[in-house]
Amino acid sequence: MQTATIQLKQGIGYAIEENGVTILNNRLHKSEFISYPDAAIWLVLARNNDLKVSQKMISAILNLEKNKCNNYINSCLNNWKNYFLFNG
Repeated sequence: MQTATIQLKQGIGYAIEENGVTILNNRLHKSEFISYPDAAIWLVLARNNDLKVSQKMISAILNLEKNKCNNYINSCLNNWKNYFLFNG
């Protein structure tokens, strides 16, 4: 069974700021600011290709049980679908 993976789409970058993360879409020449706590989720997803590892980290950060955490991650990914590629 293959592990689910996630990665940033080509042309997407980010800058860590004091109050969140600025997402840079170099293809569309647009940016979006994501504040904490969602910015922490963004950073975990952007830095870890293995979705299971990301889920464990996010669950610990937010102190959420697995199902609630997965629902939260799915909600975030739905909002950020233009930035990430999901395989699995």
